[in-house]
Amino acid sequence: MNKCKKAICLALSVCLLGTLAACTAPEKTTDPVTETPTQEPTETPMPQDEPVTVTDQAGREVTVESDPQTIVSGYYISSSMLLALGEKEQLAGVESKAETRQIYELCGLDVGKVGGYGTKKAFETEKAALLSPDLIVLPYSLRTEADEISLICDAPVLVVNPEDDALMRQDLRMLGAVTRNAERAEELIGYIDGALAEVTDGIEAEQLPTVYLAGVSGLLTTAGAKMYQNTLLVNAKCENVAASLEDTSWASVDYEQLLVWNPDYIVIAAESALTEEEVRSDPNLADLNAVKEGNVFKMPVSYEAWDSPVPSAFLGSLWTVSAVYPEQYSQEEFEATVTEFYEIFYGVEA
Repeated sequence: MNKCKKAICLALSVCLLGTLAACTAPEKTTDPVTETPTQEPTETPMPQDEPVTVTDQAGREVTVESDPQTIVSGYYISSSMLLALGEKEQLAGVESKAETRQIYELCGLDVGKVGGYGTKKAFETEKAALLSPDLIVLPYSLRTEADEISLICDAPVLVVNPEDDALMRQDLRMLGAVTRNAERAEELIGYIDGALAEVTDGIEAEQLPTVYLAGVSGLLTTAGAKMYQNTLLVNAKCENVAASLEDTSWASVDYEQLLVWNPDYIVIAAESALTEEEVRSDPNLADLNAVKEGNVFKMPVSYEAWDSPVPSAFLGSLWTVSAVYPEQYSQEEFEATVTEFYEIFYGVEA
């Protein structure tokens, strides 16, 4: 009988220890995250079913209750960010004219099915509401409509405004937090920073080469200091001749101003219809240093427009380095970086 009691007691002790171990096992928890447009957010991994609260770049506090499975992005910048964060299967809707962006085809996203939900000027609210989205992402230009869209669609709406490096990183971290991809967001940012540093830290120039960036609408449109294109040139160790302009969108200039600036290089925006030959043969530009030295280049657009604030924008800087400092960074090295980046973060195989 005593042996029986001892056996029972031993069995109960083992069960009790197992129960205590299960009760004290560490769980993946954190407090809701609150971000601000001007501070780098700090995040801790959190369970998929716990709410995440962030402050978007319109200063709005937004709570996403659980890991969003149906996402609508009305802006190609945020669409690309979400793809890089691994949310392709959750992207139920992207911006209008998505068929013109090669990255979607390369990633295997069916834009015929998911395209057509808006532009920087307007969002297809009723169409989006039919999807019963868990999350909507809009450009800063639609910030005043965000609350109404959220109400109509019964979904949280985030506003992004990635017009410089710091803001773009905040957007990546914010989207990483609400999609429960904070670790991948940090991996992406680390790759970008590392690639830029590896190429540009060794560049030493007594005087930075001056660059004029011809905009998407033609030769006489350009980007001032408040546009991401200025950041692209600064990251490439170049001086933007139009940096004094205060415009927050493409600014119009005239030939006289361009001649006064007299840039060493002219870079044509990737999505511009303007060609290198048109610039070189323009009689109004014959006296420009860039034209006389043959330093007129058009940015390629084989994957995305690298002169826009998508995650791959750093490739626009590296491409500029390969054009301006070819002895420091070759075209072959640049192409290898492009292949590696898109394979790692977009699943595009070479």
